Amino acid sequence: MGLRGINHVVLYVAELQRSLDFYEGVLGFERLGAGFPGGAFLRHAGSAHDHDLGLFQSRVP
Repeated sequence: MGLRGINHVVLYVAELQRSLDFYEGVLGFERLGAGFPGGAFLRHAGSAHDHDLGLFQSRVP
């Protein structure tokens, strides 16, 4: 059985803005809503889900 998709993945990232630039600019995700300090939810184009990816700023420097 092959992988058909992934949804509702949460990643803790070292640099939130840099990660957003990558997922939006390179992989075609769209940021949802106004977001909140330290995190963002994204959805991939054509997805039927309310969101597919959550990115959160890691607290580790």
